[in-house]
Amino acid sequence: MCGIGGIYLPDGVSFTPALRESLEDTWGALTDRGTHASGFSWSWLDSDKTHAWKAPMSSLEALECDVFKRAGLLVRSMLLHTRYTTQGSTKNNGNNHPVLRDSITLTHNGVIWNDHEVFSHFGVERLHEVDTESLIVALRHGGVEWLCENVGGSFSLAWVDDTVSTQTVNLLTNGRNPLVIGRTVEGAIVWASGLHHLETFTLESHFHALPFKHYTLNPSGVISSTWGSDRREEPQVLTRFSRHASWGSCEPRKARKAPTPTPTPSKGRKAPSNARKGHSRIEGGWVYDEERKGWRKATIEDWFFRD
Repeated sequence: MCGIGGIYLPDGVSFTPALRESLEDTWGALTDRGTHASGFSWSWLDSDKTHAWKAPMSSLEALECDVFKRAGLLVRSMLLHTRYTTQGSTKNNGNNHPVLRDSITLTHNGVIWNDHEVFSHFGVERLHEVDTESLIVALRHGGVEWLCENVGGSFSLAWVDDTVSTQTVNLLTNGRNPLVIGRTVEGAIVWASGLHHLETFTLESHFHALPFKHYTLNPSGVISSTWGSDRREEPQVLTRFSRHASWGSCEPRKARKAPTPTPTPSKGRKAPSNARKGHSRIEGGWVYDEERKGWRKATIEDWFFRD
C-alpha cells in the first residue's frame, strides 16, 4: 500500500501559492497510505528533464523542511508519493519513489507479483530492488498495452517519459488500486489515491479512473484517453470514514454499531479463542487487539495486513 498524487498545470494556469498549499496538504494527507518514505518529482515549463527529490521519511516530515521550494513556481507538473514498504529497503533511496530509470520518472501504488519475469522477458538487469522498477522496464520495452496485458499484480501509476515530452503526464490503473482525477476551478488537473486526499482543492469536477484506460495530460488542458487493454472492470473506489479510509463501493456504507467492548480479563482469564497475536477479528470497523485485551478502531493497515 502506497499513496500517489500530483498536479498538472496546462498553458495559462499558474502554480499559485494557493495551489501549492493545497498540493502540500494532499502530500501530507497521503501519509494515511504510507510513512516509510516519500518523494516528489517536477517538470518545469519548457524543460527537457524531470527532477526528483525523495527520502526515507514521511511526507509530513519532509514538508517541515520546506522541500517544495526546490520546484519553485514555474512548474508544469508534480508527481507525489508516500511509501509503505513491501519490497526493497527504504535505506536504498533508489527503491523509494518516484522511481527513475531509462528517462522515465514513475510513481506507483500497488504490488507487482511477476517483476522477475518482466526483467527476464526483456533481458534487462534490475538497478534496484523495488518491484516498481519492472513497470518502467515494461513501459520502455513493451509499451502501455504490453504492461496492461502482462504485468501481474496491482497498480495505479503516474509517470513522465522524458524521451517523449516532459510536458506530458500519464495516468493508468488496472482497477486494483484507486485513482481519482479532478480539475480545479483554476484549471489545474490533480489526481490522488482517494478523493479525500484532494479535499483542500476547490474542484470543479472529478472522476474515478477506469481500469486499463491510459489518460494523458498535455499543455492544452485536455485529458485524452485510450484503452490499454480490452479488459473492462469497475474501478475500485476509496471511501472515507472518519479519519480512516478503506475499500468500498461507490456508495458509502452505512455506519455499523461497534461490537460490545470486551472487558479487560482478570488475571488467569484468556482472551477470546479467535483473537490471535496482534489483531485478528474485524467487526464493523473495530478490531480485537490481544495486546490491549479489548476492541479498538481499525486502521487502514488492519484491512490489508491482517495475520
